[in-house]
Amino acid sequence: MTKWAKWAFAAAVAAPLFVTTSAFAADDYSVQPVQPDNQRTESADAGYIDVKATPGSHQTLQFKLRNTSQKNITVRMVAGTAGTTDNGAVDYTTTDWSAQRFVGMTNQMQRYLKPDQTEWQLKAGQTVVATATLQVPAQAFTGRMAGGVSFIEDNQNRSKQTGDGLKVNATFKYSVAVLLSNNQEIPEGMLTLGG
Repeated sequence: MTKWAKWAFAAAVAAPLFVTTSAFAADDYSVQPVQPDNQRTESADAGYIDVKATPGSHQTLQFKLRNTSQKNITVRMVAGTAGTTDNGAVDYTTTDWSAQRFVGMTNQMQRYLKPDQTEWQLKAGQTVVATATLQVPAQAFTGRMAGGVSFIEDNQNRSKQTGDGLKVNATFKYSVAVLLSNNQEIPEGMLTLGG
């Protein structure tokens, strides 16, 4: 790679760091994962779920869902497989992506992680424990399976007109990553750069 190409690549990577935007955070609820007993030791205090489980087992995952507003709201829960968006960010709940994006992926989290209930009507200030069942594949696998759950409030009518005629519509969702492995060993990556 030429010196010019390296500089261009570095500038392209750094450019998004300097983009600013204003948003209004008016989310009406909060979500907190309850870490299970088999949470991996490396992620003991993480804000996501990272479990080691034996093949063929199943367990219930818990999430504290709290209405922080002064009104009644409805919140939906969905589960999906992790994937990378077009801009390189990880999306842990890719429920509406085409199957072509997962060709060759034998274990997809959305096949094994199912919400026990998909919708809650929460009164102002109410807290509930939302649950999802994680069914571990019967055949042992190496590495980690990645996915997650998202919580989305219904009827979010949050739009803002900017001074230059641009209208911003915002939909807030909380996503909680769920990682699954059969053992503590994670294989080395196979990505190589250069020639």
